[in-house]
Amino acid sequence: MYKVLIADDEDIICRGLVSMVSACGEMEVVAVAEDGEIALEKARECLPDLMIVDINMPFLNGLEFIEKVHVFLPDAAIIIVTGYENFEFVQKALQLGVTDYVLKPVMEDSFF
Repeated sequence: MYKVLIADDEDIICRGLVSMVSACGEMEVVAVAEDGEIALEKARECLPDLMIVDINMPFLNGLEFIEKVHVFLPDAAIIIVTGYENFEFVQKALQLGVTDYVLKPVMEDSFF
C-alpha cells in the first residue's frame, strides 16, 4: 500500500483528491495539509511514497516545499496540482524532479 500526502489550501480540492486516491485500492491518504509548513511537518512524520501538492499555498509554497522535502525524501514521487499554467512553474517543477504537473480542475479519468 502506497502512502499519500495531499497538500492544498482549497478544501474542496483536498476532498476531491482524497476521494480519488481512496478509490484506488493501492493507495492510502495518510496526511492532508492546508499549507506548505504543515505539509512538511506531516511528511516528516508519515514519510509518504507520493505527495500531491499545490504550488500556491500559504507560508511555504509548493516549489519551496518540494525543495525541502527532497532533503529527507529524495525518492518520493511528487505530483503538482495547480491552477497556474505558467511555464516558469513547470520548468522549476521539472528541475526539482516532480513526477507530473496537473492543471485544476482535476478530473479522475485524467489523474490516474
